[in-house]
Amino acid sequence: MLPPRRNPAGWILLSCVFGLMFFSSIGSIAQAYLEEADGARIEQDADEDSSAFEVNLQVKVVLALQSMGEAGAGQFDSLVDQQFSDAAEYAAGESGVTARIAEAALIFETGEEIPEELLDDLNNSEEDALVDLGVIYSSESLEPDEVAGLVDDLPAGIAGELASAHAYEKAGDSGPSDKLAQPGQYLLFFAGSGAMAFCILAGIPLALLGIWGLVSKRWKGQPSAYYLTDLIDADNYLTKAGLIMVAFLGFSVVLEVVGMTLSIDPLASNAAFTVFGIGAVLAVMTSGKGPKLKKVLLGADHSSAKLVGWGFLGFLGNLPLALLMAVVGQKIFAFLPEPSHPLAEEVSQGGTGVLLGALLVGSILAPFLEEMVFRGAILKSLERVTGRFWLSLVIQAAVFAMIHPQGPALWLSLATIGASAGVLVRQTGALLPAIILHALHNGLLLFVASTLLS
Repeated sequence: MLPPRRNPAGWILLSCVFGLMFFSSIGSIAQAYLEEADGARIEQDADEDSSAFEVNLQVKVVLALQSMGEAGAGQFDSLVDQQFSDAAEYAAGESGVTARIAEAALIFETGEEIPEELLDDLNNSEEDALVDLGVIYSSESLEPDEVAGLVDDLPAGIAGELASAHAYEKAGDSGPSDKLAQPGQYLLFFAGSGAMAFCILAGIPLALLGIWGLVSKRWKGQPSAYYLTDLIDADNYLTKAGLIMVAFLGFSVVLEVVGMTLSIDPLASNAAFTVFGIGAVLAVMTSGKGPKLKKVLLGADHSSAKLVGWGFLGFLGNLPLALLMAVVGQKIFAFLPEPSHPLAEEVSQGGTGVLLGALLVGSILAPFLEEMVFRGAILKSLERVTGRFWLSLVIQAAVFAMIHPQGPALWLSLATIGASAGVLVRQTGALLPAIILHALHNGLLLFVASTLLS
């Protein structure tokens, strides 16, 4: 009797899907890079200059600190003054529309005179937003009926809001300025910043402990590829993963086409995408022969509560490593355009519905689908084929990083996430901790991005 023949369909299918995703990402980045290099940038909204995020963040920090001072925390006065000075100096050193708006608005907010040189630059600018800004800050007072026309061209973001508040103030309406001065406006900002700081500080010792445990070989982990008994099992399980990725990409395209022709609420669109994605994963992974889903998710000997705890600790330990690698990657690839992700761009527009929709996709669908495919199928299949866990870990982490749309600047950071999730699977013998790590990581970043940007 002949031995069963291996099935390469899954390997081929995933290679084609990942190749398409990789070259699509690289193509987009290359196009943006060439446009910047040639000085032929596509027409953008005024708020899309390269330093807008950093400048708006500086403005938000100083306004948040100022609101605390006005609430009675007088010890912050000197800190606020210094922060205003530093933020204005930072904006002065940056290029772009948002930087010029922030520079003028921060100077005016401190009660100082805006330099004539800056006003001349604004009044002679080719940007409508900057010309309107020059009118706002050159005028002693404004008429209420002309303010709306002047602030319409100001970009979205806290710098534009501050300049707009100054315009209304000159027209006798202090409402927008009073609103920006209320501490309650910055509660989510402080919550997001505090959550990130806590997680980083708590994660550093956990990251060091994890590295020590792996290097010293104190943590040996569970038996390798335990739920794939042979190469045939690995091939079949990988075929299921390939079908999931095809369904995922296909529905993404359909949703994009429908979104271009119909006006669909982002929350409804992302909710439909999440339901379809999870349904597809469950339908494919539970069909036919193969390991039981419960065994893949929970392993053999662990309770779900204990696995959730492992996932939380893994998230904390991974976060400082991923952020460090993000800094390193952006230094290495500083010549490329700033990395971005569609979900991060969505939440930057603000709105509870947008954030909830992004969290559905980023913190529920993406972790479940990607962990089932990468750590559940690819890592275990590679490990069964090569017989080497660490080689398999590196390969799947590299592929995981390179198919994401952020580009080379975040490859090291994304690979760190993929490697951390893979190590968790090895240590616990279950996939649930990796899903928890991934979900918490994405959720925190989306929440922080929302509180910092919107």
